[in-house]
Amino acid sequence: MWALAALLVLLPFGAFEWVARAHGFRPALTDTPDLWAYQRMQLRPHDARAVVVFGSSKAQLGINLDEFERACGTRPIQLAIDGTSAHAFLEELARDEAFTGLALVETGFLFDNNERHERRAQEYAASYSSFRGSVARRFDFRLHWFIGQALAIVSPDLSARRITEAFSAGHWPRPSYLRMSPDRGRFGDYQMVDSALLQRLTVNEFTTGGITLNEEQLAARLARVEAAVTRIQARGGRVVIIRMPPAVAARDDSDAARWEAVKAHTSALCLSAADDPVLASFKCPDGNHLDYRDAARFTRALVAVLRTRLAERGDTRLQ
Repeated sequence: MWALAALLVLLPFGAFEWVARAHGFRPALTDTPDLWAYQRMQLRPHDARAVVVFGSSKAQLGINLDEFERACGTRPIQLAIDGTSAHAFLEELARDEAFTGLALVETGFLFDNNERHERRAQEYAASYSSFRGSVARRFDFRLHWFIGQALAIVSPDLSARRITEAFSAGHWPRPSYLRMSPDRGRFGDYQMVDSALLQRLTVNEFTTGGITLNEEQLAARLARVEAAVTRIQARGGRVVIIRMPPAVAARDDSDAARWEAVKAHTSALCLSAADDPVLASFKCPDGNHLDYRDAARFTRALVAVLRTRLAERGDTRLQ
């Protein structure tokens, strides 16, 4: 009787899982403060070869963790967050006296003054201490993490709202062109979408939604960044500030002048993709992010440049 009852319950779920995978859906995770906090906990103390990535979605989609590890034997901890600046997290890392590794700081939103971005950054940063101190919360996270990796039917792309919207439009739900791995690496398949449309939306976002720091605010932001850089590097760590491949002109033109200000006010190693012929050759199909195919090649080229530039400063941690 119990076996029959279990079969009657599991059979519909199994059928739904089979249909979902047949339509291209795969197990996927949703980015949450708890997932970020879990990855932050993986950062090993007093490890000079540890690598951590901060920044925005440009770093999440542009730096392929598998390729980075294959190139130098070290797997980065991905702590970049969609729609946030890296400065608050760099300051948190500076306060962690156990960090002596390499921090890759991507400049996305570094020059913006956006309260929504700040609140999001604070939410994720605050989750670290509370997550680390709660056994029950970590257990609940691991349970959802395991289920999310095992079943396609719990994918955020198959939420009740998206299924309803798709069926109302007369078609089966479609997988998102964006996918996130358990270690928070993200992959964008821009062959699945209208890249021209996304680029127009990106231009509109950057021309109407951005709140850029004024000169006084920029100076204060750069002073905070440099204070964190100095503290990290004084104990043997290293900070590299990275400007990813050029975005749409509406964004890139304004950032170019501020990039010069960054270089003039920091002791960190500054690396702009625009200054390297190989890195600059990569294009962003949506005007802001790399396709996952290009991200793999970009990461291999990035590691090669990082090795050279760090070696010039006597730093061989990526050799």
